[in-house]
Amino acid sequence: MPEAKYIRQAGSTEKASWPERKAWMSTSIPLENMHKAFYPRSIAVVGANPDQEKVGFNLLNSIVEGGYAGEIYPVHPRYEEILGYKVYPRLEDIPGPVDLAVLAVNQEAAVKEAQKCGELGVKGLSCVSGGFKEVGPEGGELERQMVETALKYGMAVVGPNTLGLINTHADLCAIFYSLPLRRGRVSFISQSGGVGLSLLFRAMDQNLGVSKWFGMGNASVLKPADYLYYLAEDPHTSVIGLFLEGTEEGRRLLEAAAEVVPHKPVVAYKIGRSAAVERMTLTHTGTMAGSYRMYRDLFRQAGIFTVESADQMVACCQALVAARHLPAGPGVGILTHTAGPSIVIAEELAETEAELPPLSPETLDSVHEVLGEQVPVILNNPLDAVGLGLQAFRYRELSLRLLQDPGIHILIGIYVKHDIWPLPSAELAEVHRDSRMPVVACYLSREAEIKRDREELEAQGIPVYASPEESAWGTSALIWRGRWLREMERKGFPADLKVPAAALPDGLQGLHRNVLLEHEAKDFLAAEGVAVTRCTVVSDLDEARAASRQLGFPVVLKLASEKALHKSEFGGVATGIGNEADLEEAFRQLQRTLQGLDDPEGKITVQKMAPPGLEVIAGVQNTPEFGPVLMFGLGGVLTEVFKDVSFRMAPLGEEDAAGMLEELQGSMLLKGYRGNPPVDTGSLKDLLMHLSRLSLHHAWIKELDLNPILVYPDGYKAVDARVVF
Repeated sequence: MPEAKYIRQAGSTEKASWPERKAWMSTSIPLENMHKAFYPRSIAVVGANPDQEKVGFNLLNSIVEGGYAGEIYPVHPRYEEILGYKVYPRLEDIPGPVDLAVLAVNQEAAVKEAQKCGELGVKGLSCVSGGFKEVGPEGGELERQMVETALKYGMAVVGPNTLGLINTHADLCAIFYSLPLRRGRVSFISQSGGVGLSLLFRAMDQNLGVSKWFGMGNASVLKPADYLYYLAEDPHTSVIGLFLEGTEEGRRLLEAAAEVVPHKPVVAYKIGRSAAVERMTLTHTGTMAGSYRMYRDLFRQAGIFTVESADQMVACCQALVAARHLPAGPGVGILTHTAGPSIVIAEELAETEAELPPLSPETLDSVHEVLGEQVPVILNNPLDAVGLGLQAFRYRELSLRLLQDPGIHILIGIYVKHDIWPLPSAELAEVHRDSRMPVVACYLSREAEIKRDREELEAQGIPVYASPEESAWGTSALIWRGRWLREMERKGFPADLKVPAAALPDGLQGLHRNVLLEHEAKDFLAAEGVAVTRCTVVSDLDEARAASRQLGFPVVLKLASEKALHKSEFGGVATGIGNEADLEEAFRQLQRTLQGLDDPEGKITVQKMAPPGLEVIAGVQNTPEFGPVLMFGLGGVLTEVFKDVSFRMAPLGEEDAAGMLEELQGSMLLKGYRGNPPVDTGSLKDLLMHLSRLSLHHAWIKELDLNPILVYPDGYKAVDARVVF
């Protein structure tokens, strides 16, 4: 792992040395109150009930069964005792201070009880009640009242509409499921109760120790960023897992992640699309801005590792919290005595940053020293030692030789549990200790049969899995983390992601439309230093002829009408006009089209036809969640057909811009393909960084589209443009 003052080992309990940037921890709820709510000295269960069918009973029972040692105050006006605890009629009847109140009453009562809690000095609430904004406007008004109360009194509110929260380091299980969790150093934040429970069940199967679990529910007061900020300071959390459906505060979430990730890895499982961007837009950029690809790219920009299932999240968190060493590169060596699982791992890793390099001749020679010359398989990577690999001493020697290969940075050891041959746990531990390189054990067996070996190996820094898929997932997370920390060491602390506000310029306030037509957009962009093909607006055929002579044939004629923003769909573009006869025919056809649109302000433009080049697209979408987001991809019709695009939030650095180009599946087209010369990627990176600065300086821009951009070996030209405000 790179040495840096702001980086610490995943399993370390040592306090991180944080940069002096505490201003970023700006939450509306004091972190001190969050801590008192999550490590409460006393709990009130409002709506406690002796009926085992009621949520109020199960919440109280989970707290009791979880071994919570603080004061427990059941609250209900009709009962005197539940589970051996005295019941208080009202919150104000409780004799001592309350740090956390768990509300198991209906939504109207919950709002009233929240007000009482604030008046009584309660530090936090866990509101399991439903019936708030998720059911409509009336519930939304109740939720607004609860938020107002929480902000007035500084109360940390988990929910509403939540299962609750868990803190194993406080022996607190304040959900209505009693779960015997193993205490550990992984914390989960889940927007869904059901998915959150699946994470916990899988963690229990994997014997993964859990520190905290927060069911965000509606996240009305505490947002995802608030939980990240809190867990960043939590000494009992080393790895954070986040399940997210959507968020209205995406940029703040990524601001938090960019600050937290240098100290603690964050693994995110994102599903669905945010309703805030599921709307009709006027640009290609806007159409794609709500995609999962956008979330994945922006998470990557902030250093968040993304996964696609609850199983994958648990496997990755398990590797990140257990491993003592991170890979110094992407090279994976696989050792097995049965080929099939290694093929599964290789296929899983093929979709990641990992590589399976061939073994060096020196390594192969040393392998033959262990196995002999008559091995009935072709030796390489993965290294299949067949039946000889079942012997523990050979397994150890082969592991050492693989890790001595200069191209190997992490070892995956596959072994199928057998009644005769013991698992090579002691051997792998020795290899890991002597080589000081990361090792992952893939023990194909039932989970229960490898529990003891898992506990022993993970205590020594070796993650253990019972399936090849999980082994690959954990390995990819370690490779990601190692690369990301090396980049951070090289680049320094993350850039400030905050976006300045900007008012609409005076010249645009009087327009009856919210879009700049192509010639207007190009005039604006040209003034900002973007290379565009300039447009000349003409009112009749004579002006079109004069403009064409001045520009020089061939030229392009286009409609400029707010009723035909996607010009090609209306037959509003005529290209390759090489002489005046063709110009007259094209001009009269566009005039007829313009008359059919019934747009008295519509115009026709003339522009010089650009030479052929590689078509790409670039744009900006000012999203409600993330602010300005840049998009880059293959242009023209390829944009809609393949959607081969990448995203980043502004501000954009040079490496961010380079990443946008490299991540395209068709990036080989930029580098030259089948005899075509490579294009000027430097000018494209400059363009993307320029658009980033432009989007921040002109924050009134909602959407900006350059499509297509023609790229050449020595520059680019944007031949069409649109700006929405």
